[in-house]
Amino acid sequence: MKNKILGNKLFKSVKVLIAVAGVSVIMTSAVIPISTASANTNKVPPVHTASNWRANNQKTVDNNMRSQAAAKKAAAKKAAAKKAAAKKAAAKKAAAKKAAAKKAAAKKAAAKKAAAKKAAAKKAAAKKAAAKKAAAKKAAAKKAAAKKAAAKKAAAKKAAAKKAAAKKAAAKKAAAKKAAAKKAAAKKAAAKKAAAKKAAAKKAAAKKAAAKKAAAKKAAAKKAAANKAAADKAAADKAAADKAAADKAAADKAAADKAAADQAAADKAAADKAAADKASADKAAADKAAADKAAADQAAADKAAADKAAADKAAADKAATDKAAADKAAADKAAADKAAADTPFAGKAVHTIYTGDITYLYTTKELTTIATTTLQGDTSVIAYPDGITTALTGKNAGDPAIPVTYKGQNLYFKGTFEGLTSNGLYPDGYYYALGETAFSGVVKPTDPSVKLDVPFLNGSTWFYSFDGGSTIYSYQNNVWTVAATFLNAQ
Repeated sequence: MKNKILGNKLFKSVKVLIAVAGVSVIMTSAVIPISTASANTNKVPPVHTASNWRANNQKTVDNNMRSQAAAKKAAAKKAAAKKAAAKKAAAKKAAAKKAAAKKAAAKKAAAKKAAAKKAAAKKAAAKKAAAKKAAAKKAAAKKAAAKKAAAKKAAAKKAAAKKAAAKKAAAKKAAAKKAAAKKAAAKKAAAKKAAAKKAAAKKAAAKKAAAKKAAAKKAAAKKAAANKAAADKAAADKAAADKAAADKAAADKAAADKAAADQAAADKAAADKAAADKASADKAAADKAAADKAAADQAAADKAAADKAAADKAAADKAATDKAAADKAAADKAAADKAAADTPFAGKAVHTIYTGDITYLYTTKELTTIATTTLQGDTSVIAYPDGITTALTGKNAGDPAIPVTYKGQNLYFKGTFEGLTSNGLYPDGYYYALGETAFSGVVKPTDPSVKLDVPFLNGSTWFYSFDGGSTIYSYQNNVWTVAATFLNAQ
């Protein structure tokens, strides 16, 4: 692509991409002015006249040529970058389209398989029901023909009798109802009258009891007042006698107390002197004992300090040894953990039932080498969801590589979508609804773990997969029955 220099403007012929209503239209040979600053960091010199060119030396010519070459190189680089970006976008779009197509195809295949399974079950059940129905219909028709005439006659006779009995029963019922109503009304009136009489008697008895109680209470109060007055007089007489005796006893005690106090004072003075002498002797002995103890304590403290220093050193040495051992153990564990993390089969193991069709397994996580063992549908397989990776090379690049253990071998399952269930690997207890009347899972519909937001509808079908085959259940009037069972070929 040639650069054209006009003044200080650089024009480049480029392809222009215009998006119209989702359709890409490419216009070519469009000339777009681009400033020299954006096209090249070196300033492009202006066009010179013939006289100016003659005045320039060879160095100026070389500079101009270098500038043009740099501009050309920058333009080529920009065009290459634009082309690479377009190519990358196209590749990304193609990959997305391919993934969507893959997903749609897988979904269509799953739906087709489910429909085929359902149709087969329905056809088998219908055939069996039709045969049974035809035989029953033939026998019933023969029996019904004979029974119908007798039944018709008996029905007419029974209807007449029933009508007469009904009429008689209705009359009897009406009379009984009327008598019962009359009896109930009389009973109610008598009960009301008896209740009123009983209430009046109860009220009179209560009034009489209250009057009797009040009179008894008044007599008791009068008697209590007389008893209290007599008791108060007796108490006053006794108190006067007690006071006189107490006054005499107090005087006698005061004299005795004074004599005892004088004797006690003399005894105390002698005791105080003896105590002071003993205290002086005790203090001297205590001071000596304290000095001896202080010396012993200092010696013990010095020994304890020496022992502590030795113990601290031993503890520090042990701590350093323990830390070195702990650091080594941590390093060993980290190395072991890293090795385990690098192994796709070291994570959580999940028991699943593969519910898809027979498929290949691979020996590498790049999904390049097919294993000799194939994975059969409705078969038990151990999956490792923590070890799922994406193949980066080969024809299966971009597909998930799911680590599995099947028949004692560690292999890889090529997935179409993310996760286990979206690839037909159902963990224990998994089930889901295909529609309002179609369900699939690795548990039976009668299992207590099955919980739905709405009740099952008559005619519902449940596809149950297990290790070794599958069973189709049919639902009618709150009962699940086995419609068909398919076992894997041995």
